Amino acid sequence: MSKNMDENKDENKQEILNLRKQQDEINDKLAELLLQRLALSRKILQLKEKNGTPVRDFEREKEIICRVAGRVTRQVTSCSRKENETEYLSKIFETIFQQTIFQQTEKGS
Repeated sequence: MSKNMDENKDENKQEILNLRKQQDEINDKLAELLLQRLALSRKILQLKEKNGTPVRDFEREKEIICRVAGRVTRQVTSCSRKENETEYLSKIFETIFQQTIFQQTEKGS
């Protein structure tokens, strides 16, 4: 291999490490935000129980997904990319909703 190829490989490895470090920082922030969200959801559950309101609000979930999808639509120019990123975020939020309900109903508040 040439010296140039070795240098490119080293640069690529360093770039990967830098990008992974950024991902790790985002992952840490996401974890913190998700735990904050769960704490708020537990408080909401307590209020819902006092009022006799159903735990799950499918309309609110749809509103949240539509709002998030709207952000993707405004930020992404490629149609196929919009669809992929909207689906990606929708699935993540559906999982968040499911796990929140699980935490509220199965493990208690």
